[in-house]
Amino acid sequence: MIYRSMFFATFGALLLMLSFGAAVRFYLATRAKTSQEKSATASSQDDADMGPSNSLESQNRALRDQVDLLGSRLQNALAAQKAPREIDKKNPALALFSPVVIDHTQDQNQVVISNIRTSRNKDKTTNLTFELHNAHEGESTEKGYIVVLARSELGLWSYPNAFNNTGPYLLDFEKGETFQVARFRMVNAQFDADAQSFQILIFTRNGQLLINQLFEMKNGSGT
Repeated sequence: MIYRSMFFATFGALLLMLSFGAAVRFYLATRAKTSQEKSATASSQDDADMGPSNSLESQNRALRDQVDLLGSRLQNALAAQKAPREIDKKNPALALFSPVVIDHTQDQNQVVISNIRTSRNKDKTTNLTFELHNAHEGESTEKGYIVVLARSELGLWSYPNAFNNTGPYLLDFEKGETFQVARFRMVNAQFDADAQSFQILIFTRNGQLLINQLFEMKNGSGT
């Protein structure tokens, strides 16, 4: 009886250990699968919206981008000094912007916008959201500035605040929201005003206007 009890006890302990090992393996496999799914989901989001990485490669990439951004701003400043001060009669709205803005909306194939939504809140504020897509996903990273204007009968608002308090220009596209998009990114423009229409303006870092689209509010939603 004693040997039989010891045998069953040993056998039971063995089964318990095997069951525990199987449970651990199942937990690790499930966790790895969940991690992969999260990584796949994250990769579909805009690269610029992801959290910063501490890797040396990521830091070097960020430094190179800062140098590139400063170089673009220097070129813009030099172009603004050399540019004539007369209003462009073909597109006078662009004369409101500084530095020099060039209209490339007709032939650009770099970025597109989609899924535009507008909403009017109870506190008399309005929102506009949309997706900015790279037209050549995976081939390059497009960089530039986003400016959204909102209009009502009472005035004009800008997201972000791109109004120029100094100089002869009303708006400065370099004060827009910067973007880097390899796939797509979400844009959420909020205004402390009961806006009736929105104008989406997408610029490259060198002042090329890629997108200029107007959207009207109707019955609390956009068209």
